[in-house]
Amino acid sequence: MKTLDHIPTGKIERAGKLVTTGARVGGNYLKYYAGKLVNPDLSKDRLNEENAEDIYNGLKSLKGSAL
Repeated sequence: MKTLDHIPTGKIERAGKLVTTGARVGGNYLKYYAGKLVNPDLSKDRLNEENAEDIYNGLKSLKGSAL
């Protein structure tokens, strides 16, 4: 697991972290639906795991009120 070396404290830094997390989740959906075109039997299990991991990593770095 990656260690946390820096906690964003400014408004812009924290908002940027949330935007980055949202972009990662959006990328997971794009990857899932692209794979769904190739293989229609693809389940959402992997999508849910990747989204959960990205959201957890984004929120753990924010600490405080985000949790």
